[in-house]
Amino acid sequence: ARWPGQLEYHNDMQRGYKYREITLALRGEVPDEEARAMLDTCGLDLDWGDNGFLNHISKPTTLELPEGVPGRAFNISPKGLDKGRGVARFCELVGIDPAEALAIGDARSDCRMADAVGTFFLVENGLANPGIDAFFETHDNAYVTRGKIVDGWVSAMQCLLEAKR
Repeated sequence: ARWPGQLEYHNDMQRGYKYREITLALRGEVPDEEARAMLDTCGLDLDWGDNGFLNHISKPTTLELPEGVPGRAFNISPKGLDKGRGVARFCELVGIDPAEALAIGDARSDCRMADAVGTFFLVENGLANPGIDAFFETHDNAYVTRGKIVDGWVSAMQCLLEAKR
């Protein structure tokens, strides 16, 4: 109700928000600080995560974003639960040395994985994230791919395959 036409549930990855067990996926465009403040006052230990810019808004949608505003994906999750913690736990469960693991992403929330792996690739479109320069100053294991979105992912995998030759 706070942002009519600016925020809705997000059926990400064709699976749908109804099948999520721990996090809630949303899409639209709202001020992160206001969303975090609302969650902080609700009395639950929840966190607001920016999951990156959207390249299109699939239908059906209730969004009425201003012209030229692509929208972003967001996650609401229990505080302390993030992608970095998930990757670290996965490595622990399957017996992978985190120093030999790689993560790739384009969102601010994806950058948390850099602390849990030996190598992190930021897909080129992630350079638009606020604070990304400060992230690179503190993460010497992070690299930028050539190409945006899927092209960036493919570029990173091609680089790895070439390095293995």
